[in-house]
Amino acid sequence: MTLFVEFLVDLKHQKSNTARMKNTVFNYFGIAIAFLVFSTSIAQNSIDTELQDFVVVIETSDKEVKLTCKEGCAWEELTIKKKDFGVDQAIDATGKTTISKHNSESNAEKGFLFTIKKNAANIVLQGIEGTKWEELTYSCTGARCLQTLNQFGMPL
Repeated sequence: MTLFVEFLVDLKHQKSNTARMKNTVFNYFGIAIAFLVFSTSIAQNSIDTELQDFVVVIETSDKEVKLTCKEGCAWEELTIKKKDFGVDQAIDATGKTTISKHNSESNAEKGFLFTIKKNAANIVLQGIEGTKWEELTYSCTGARCLQTLNQFGMPL
């Protein structure tokens, strides 16, 4: 009889431990899900706050690349002459710059930073700061091409 009672007591403890273990696993799982949702939300907010609003129209011809800022810049128009084609030109909210100069300045007006380079048939853009895009390329083989650019890329 005592053996049977011990068996029942032991069985009761096993069920109790199993239920406790299920609750513990469930609690840890809930904490992990909450952490994942919270950290994803924080990461998305930090990405969005780093983006800088700007709109630039790029007009390309055989002789020059003209950038016209419509929004978010201290400049209105910049020109890159044919002799500078093939070389990365850094552009920020204050105008033509270099990456090292942009990074050393501490003014709040610099906002975004990208480079632009024209080669034989393409315009290559690299987003460095304040953009959601890292690299964009578009073809320009005609006499004159127009392309709008913003912090999200090239809207249609």
